[in-house]
Amino acid sequence: MRELDVQSGDVTAHANMGGLNYFDVESLVGRSGVGKILRPVDLAAVAAPVNSLADAVRALRNCVHACTLLANQSNQIRNSYCLRVSLITHLFTQVLPLPLPFDSHQAKAG
Repeated sequence: MRELDVQSGDVTAHANMGGLNYFDVESLVGRSGVGKILRPVDLAAVAAPVNSLADAVRALRNCVHACTLLANQSNQIRNSYCLRVSLITHLFTQVLPLPLPFDSHQAKAG
């Protein structure tokens, strides 16, 4: 029995070895697409309780950061505009306390 030689093409001559044809794979090379990086958006960082001016500034900054990420990734994240509007609405209606009126006793005291 004779050994098959791959270089001379003996393998392709065998009926069951048709899938082992050697061909140039360099012709199949194409441009690779650049993968899109999706940065996570922390919407829960805005919901921290606000007890001081520093906490209010931190909540506003977190909201700006989240809205910026959502705006920059609007082609990857669905309903980015609705998320931004909901986040800003939540910030001003639920997170930040309402200012006291001028004639209240707490405003005069402190």
